[in-house]
Amino acid sequence: MAVPGKPTQDFIPIRDVRNGVMILNNGDLRMLLMTSSLNFGLKSAEEQGAIIVQFQNFLNSLEFPVQIFIQSKRLDTRPYLKMLEDREKVQLIDAMKIQVHEYIAFIRDFTSHTNIMSKSFFIVIPYSGGVNLSVKAASGGLLGGLFGKKNAKQAKPTAAETQSFEDRRYSLNNGFR
Repeated sequence: MAVPGKPTQDFIPIRDVRNGVMILNNGDLRMLLMTSSLNFGLKSAEEQGAIIVQFQNFLNSLEFPVQIFIQSKRLDTRPYLKMLEDREKVQLIDAMKIQVHEYIAFIRDFTSHTNIMSKSFFIVIPYSGGVNLSVKAASGGLLGGLFGKKNAKQAKPTAAETQSFEDRRYSLNNGFR
């Protein structure tokens, strides 16, 4: 529900994004990594088993909580169809024009009956300088673990805070060592 007179920034608990790291209003840091995917269904049973074991080993090796976020959205095929139509217009060979025209018709028909989805995969790595984030996540709900509780807006960081940020960012990048 919209709240009249309140800017969108008041609802987003991110104070700043610096050097690829989100700084939350409460001072905690979050690194957001985009990762690739694989088509699990096309793998053999042996490959699937190996992938599951390796993913389990990866998760068990982590010494801090992470969140895995998957974004699915319907793919907009209009720019692709426009590009094909432009190529069809400049095609000099009649047989190729016919092929491109039939391909455009196929894509239009196929996408009208099927939702073509685009998926993006992200891993959110938290850092709060020693605070147990799993306790925060339990008290803050699903997004509470990701973004923490909303605090009042804070002023721009001082030089000392910037150095502290660099130290914490270094710890975040190097696995909290």
